[in-house]
Amino acid sequence: MLIETGRSIPWTFTGLTVSSAFSLPLEETMTRELKVTYAEERADFFRPVLPALEDPSLQRHSHTEYVNLGLETTRHYVLGGLGKGRWVLIELVLRERSNEPQGYLLEMVDVQDASTHPDWLAEYVLALLTCTLLIPSCHSIPKPAGECTGTYLGQSVTWPLTLNSYQPTLIDSDGSAHAQIQLKYTPNSGSGVVSLGVRLTLTGEPRFEASSPRTVKLLPQQDSLVPEETSLVRRWEGFTSEGSAYPTPPGVPVEGSVTLRRVTPDHAEGQFVYRYADGGMLTCTFDVPDRIYEEDDQDSGGGCGGGGGGYDDDDDD
Repeated sequence: MLIETGRSIPWTFTGLTVSSAFSLPLEETMTRELKVTYAEERADFFRPVLPALEDPSLQRHSHTEYVNLGLETTRHYVLGGLGKGRWVLIELVLRERSNEPQGYLLEMVDVQDASTHPDWLAEYVLALLTCTLLIPSCHSIPKPAGECTGTYLGQSVTWPLTLNSYQPTLIDSDGSAHAQIQLKYTPNSGSGVVSLGVRLTLTGEPRFEASSPRTVKLLPQQDSLVPEETSLVRRWEGFTSEGSAYPTPPGVPVEGSVTLRRVTPDHAEGQFVYRYADGGMLTCTFDVPDRIYEEDDQDSGGGCGGGGGGYDDDDDD
């Protein structure tokens, strides 16, 4: 049995997606906010290192090992601090779970002292020193901005953007490239929704700015919204912390649209609009850099030491 740590982290991986009930699964690179878990029987081993997952400078690393007959295996880690000069590497394994909102979760399988990889530890410490000694440069890193405003279930609402990631280039298994933006807005406590999120995949690697905004209509199709045409927006996915794509009530919007004003290698800006059957409407803006941010990281200067999840996803031999 797996125990949840109460912590979720953004994770980039290759998984299977299905665009419709009649299509075959496609292997794609995606970024999801995944729960971190551990086996119940190993609780005494993992509990002491759980504070490392709260490190705002948490870094991700991968290491490829070669075994017999030319085979290779890649292990994935996060590096975080426990305080008092202690840093640990937590090995994580991706597990597919159909009952999870994101379809996957992460399981902690091992813990090492970070000194076993001095190059990774040096990179982590250097990032912290840079933030400490060069505070102005840390604060000059663009911070994300955005909010959802409008009428929701008959109430006037303003919900801030609390988590975002923008990846201007993701490579699929077939060699094709696309861009992906993930956004999460946190409603107020009285709304009945813990979070409202979207994940939009752009076709290819679009690049434009200082030009006319580009708008794509979103049409309801069963329990989802789909782009009216896919020359710019390839896929639109809604998600909530409740596990559904859209909160009920009010359910799937009867009409929607997404407008992109700027898409560059280091920035994406635009808004999307949801119109509901009960007359409600939300307009959600976003202006985000190519980093992963959480609300707490923005409060502390965001982006320093890799930001709240600006992970190094390089494979190190």
